[in-house]
Amino acid sequence: MSRTPGRSRPPRGAGPVRPEFGPSLPELLRPWLRRKAPRSRRALAIAAGVVLALAVLAIVVIARGNHYSRSSPIAFNFSYPGALRLVPAGPGEYVRLEQRRGGNVIQSFAAEPLRVNAYSGYPESELPVYAAAYVRRLALSTTGFVALGDGTTVVDGAAAYYVLYQLGTGSQTVYGHDYFLLARRSGTRRGVILVLRSTPAVGITSALAVGTTGPLYDVLNSFKLG
Repeated sequence: MSRTPGRSRPPRGAGPVRPEFGPSLPELLRPWLRRKAPRSRRALAIAAGVVLALAVLAIVVIARGNHYSRSSPIAFNFSYPGALRLVPAGPGEYVRLEQRRGGNVIQSFAAEPLRVNAYSGYPESELPVYAAAYVRRLALSTTGFVALGDGTTVVDGAAAYYVLYQLGTGSQTVYGHDYFLLARRSGTRRGVILVLRSTPAVGITSALAVGTTGPLYDVLNSFKLG
């Protein structure tokens, strides 16, 4: 079929909108889209921020690890990171945590019962007496025990006492930093001993440094008695 000379058929979908029909749909939507675009970008930025925050929170939760709580015969609780593993408590222990490498224990934490004799006055005054007897028992029962010092400190906002010692020598060296805490009640005779031990394998080269960094610091810093 021949076409009339001088007239061409417009491409489909490309014809102009006749004036009587007003502006086209794209023209009507263009101002609305311009207004919405910044909001969409802000929404996407907020959503991305939320996702990032949740990811960071998940990492922190993993790093913080687990929580241990006990209610009797004395109440205490603490948090411990994943580097430390909860293992069966040894004789005379409430709880025990260990970090191992190649089958060897490279640092550990344990909580043991503490009970002082009847006394008058401040309970903190009994802790040095108890600690001295404790050191004598360790010296008699532990091979290679060397006492390195003792003194007062603060744990969980309360007065406490500590002793420092070393076990073994060379590659078998173990540094100990044990804390003695009494419950915060007038006339109390019950408390706990926190036994912290580390080796040079975790970068610890003195008894005083045990519990000042790394997983054992996390345990000690989160420990709550009562």
